[in-house]
Amino acid sequence: MDRSFHRSLTIPTICGILLFALLALWMLWIKSALIGMLLMLTVVSMTERVINTRYTFTEDEDGPLLVINNGRFAREKKIRINEIIDCRPMKVSFGLSSFLLIDYGMNQTIGIQPREADSFINELKKRQDNIIS
Repeated sequence: MDRSFHRSLTIPTICGILLFALLALWMLWIKSALIGMLLMLTVVSMTERVINTRYTFTEDEDGPLLVINNGRFAREKKIRINEIIDCRPMKVSFGLSSFLLIDYGMNQTIGIQPREADSFINELKKRQDNIIS
C-alpha cells in the first residue's frame, strides 16, 4: 500500500516567497518590467515547488521505494528502502525550520521536509523492518 507525505510549509519558506514577490512588485512599480517578470516567474516556480512536493512510499517489482517528487518541473528521485542507511531530523534557522537528512547508497545524502516528520520516520522504519523479516 502506498503512503504519501506532503512538504511542510515553514516560516523561512514563506518569508522567501514573500520577499521575492515584494521585490517583483517593486521592480514592476519602478518600471523595470523585464526584471519584475523574471522575479514573478521565480515566485511562481517557488510556490509550485512548495505546493506540489510529495514523498511517497511505494512498491515495484524489485521491492519498496521512496519516491521524491519535487513538483511538476523537477524529476522524480527514486530511492530503494533497503539502500537507506540513516534518517535523522535536523534543525536550521535558529530552530524555525527543520528537515530530515537521509543517508543512502554510497555516501549520498538528501534533505527532505515532510509535514509529519515523526510519522515519516515511523513509516520508513516499518518498511525497513518488513524487508528484514
